[in-house]
Amino acid sequence: MVSSKNRRVNRYILGCMSRGGRVTRWRFRESSKTEKGWGKMTDFTSDDYTVLFVYGTLRSGEGRHHVVQGSVVFKENLILEGYVMYDDGRGYPLLVEGASGDAVEGELFVLKDPDGSMLRRIDRIEGADEHVSPGQRLYRRERVEVRPGTFAWVYIYNRPLGDAAVVIKNWIKRNS
Repeated sequence: MVSSKNRRVNRYILGCMSRGGRVTRWRFRESSKTEKGWGKMTDFTSDDYTVLFVYGTLRSGEGRHHVVQGSVVFKENLILEGYVMYDDGRGYPLLVEGASGDAVEGELFVLKDPDGSMLRRIDRIEGADEHVSPGQRLYRRERVEVRPGTFAWVYIYNRPLGDAAVVIKNWIKRNS
């Protein structure tokens, strides 16, 4: 028997369904280097969680991660296909819809958010507040299928790109 203290556990979101953008059911599996195949599967059925794909300043280790840090109950690295990210020197990334073959590196978070206040707070930070008219918002929050069967909220840049915008795939590695 392997001590759980020495066991490295990896978790993978298998899928989630949502009602109005709130998670109603999500499942993940655990596997470890000490087990063969998949480990146990856990189901959660609740309106208490929000699934969010982050690609910039909300990512782990970045300047605004502290906003979500206490609410993250699960995270994994994820490549979001069909989108392009730009850096125009303002200190935050600009994500727009792209073409087949385009992809952006980020993280998928499951946030404990029973009353939706965390999502509303992120909306204000991202300039996607519902009290601002849609045409004036910096970003728009959309529900996107980030992989088959898994949907997450994603913030899409809502304004025209300037001439200074440069394509990047990973916000954290943009200067390397």
